[in-house]
Amino acid sequence: MNLYILDHVFRAVKMLMVTLLSIIPNYSLKMVNYEVSHQLTQTNTNIEEQVVNYEIENIYSNKRPSGYKRLLRAGENGVIYYDMNTSEEMFRKDPINERYEIGSGKKGDYSGKITGYSPYCLGCSKTGTVACYTREKQRHSLINDGLYYNDEEYGNLRIIAAATANFPCGTVITITPKGRKSFDAIVLDRGGAMNTAWSQERVLIDVSFDTDKDARTVTNSNTKFAVQRWGW
Repeated sequence: MNLYILDHVFRAVKMLMVTLLSIIPNYSLKMVNYEVSHQLTQTNTNIEEQVVNYEIENIYSNKRPSGYKRLLRAGENGVIYYDMNTSEEMFRKDPINERYEIGSGKKGDYSGKITGYSPYCLGCSKTGTVACYTREKQRHSLINDGLYYNDEEYGNLRIIAAATANFPCGTVITITPKGRKSFDAIVLDRGGAMNTAWSQERVLIDVSFDTDKDARTVTNSNTKFAVQRWGW
């Protein structure tokens, strides 16, 4: 019977100690929080905030046509906090300037004609290999590698042929045939017909297709060309 009572007494003492330990940290934490909050309140009454406006940065690129403007980074104002009593700077967050890319290259808007070609056209390479090297210094095959090139900046682009003396290899163009949907393309090929058209002050672009039959469906004499990037 005495052992039974002692066991219950021991359990009661153990529970009391656990309760006391759980109460003490909470009390100390509340005191610390109160002191920190009190200090912040006292300090904030003597702080002055000064906003620092961001500036505009323009980066000019001859790879972009004239009239081209693209936001590279949005601006963000900075801030400085001063102690009003001592004029001492207490905290500073520098502004982030807004940055734009501005085209300084030649004009990039043209009107002209598109036609289609396939790797099996008369005079084309038997392997469908295009005339230009890619950015990776590779030769792209329309037969083995497809009609699109994956550009690191613009993603998948339809391969086109152009007068490369005027539209250098790697030039990216948004093509808008009248009555049809726009698409982005990249100059990776060339052709004599394109050079002849340019010499006659006309623009002719050849769009790549899998077959000659498909190529004959694309002809459009009222097409808008908007250069996005000149060459690589």
